Amino acid sequence: FLVTGSSNAFNQVIERDLDKLMNRTADRPIPDGRMEVPEALIVASLTGFFGLLILWFGLNPLSGILGALALFLYVAAYTPLKRVGPIAVFVGAFPGAIPPMLGYVAATGDFGLIPGVLFAAQFMWQFPHFWAIAW
Repeated sequence: FLVTGSSNAFNQVIERDLDKLMNRTADRPIPDGRMEVPEALIVASLTGFFGLLILWFGLNPLSGILGALALFLYVAAYTPLKRVGPIAVFVGAFPGAIPPMLGYVAATGDFGLIPGVLFAAQFMWQFPHFWAIAW
């Protein structure tokens, strides 16, 4: 929850100028003026930091690594690529497919076939899901 919130908060900081232009996103806290960028960066950083700490120390290090990977891919790869073109859907499917795998690893401490299948299923599901929403 915290790592996902952090990813979304960083996304909203990065896309604040575009968010002003879209009806669907214009009422987000930054473009709406309810939150300043420095405040959003603090919230994004703290939620990400504490979320990763909980995953690493409260569950297991592999969960922390997967959480950090998802956060990094979402913020540093997927979010900027949305401005480039459809390749963003493919790139975004990677961080989008990590949570079910992470959940299995968090619960069991094991990484093997089952979390791989969960990742693959979520990865493949995202394409029709995204395009159905976009259509």
